[in-house]
Amino acid sequence: MSSAADVLVLHDVMADAGKNIRLFSELLLGAWLILLGRQLRVDLLQRRWWGLVGLGCWTVAVAAINLIEPTTGLEDWLGFLLGAGYVAMGVGLLRRRRPGD
Repeated sequence: MSSAADVLVLHDVMADAGKNIRLFSELLLGAWLILLGRQLRVDLLQRRWWGLVGLGCWTVAVAAINLIEPTTGLEDWLGFLLGAGYVAMGVGLLRRRRPGD
C-alpha cells in the first residue's frame, strides 16, 4: 500500500508535468500565430499581419517566462495582456466586412 505522502508526491509530479505540457502547447500556439501572420503578409499583402505576429510573439514570451521561472509574480499581468490581445483580435475579425456585404 502507498502512504499519503507517496500520493501527494505523485500528485505534485503529475501536476507539474501537466503544467509543462500546457505551456509547451502555448509555445506551439505562439509559433503557429507567428507563421500564420507571416503567411498572411506574403499571400494577402494586408497590414493586419503584424497583429497576429505580435500576439504570437507575446504568447511565446509568456509561455517561455512561465516555463523558465514558474514562480514569477508577473504571470497574472502577462496573462491579462495576452487575453486582451486575443479579445482585440476577435473584435477586429468580427468588425471586418465580408466582400458581399
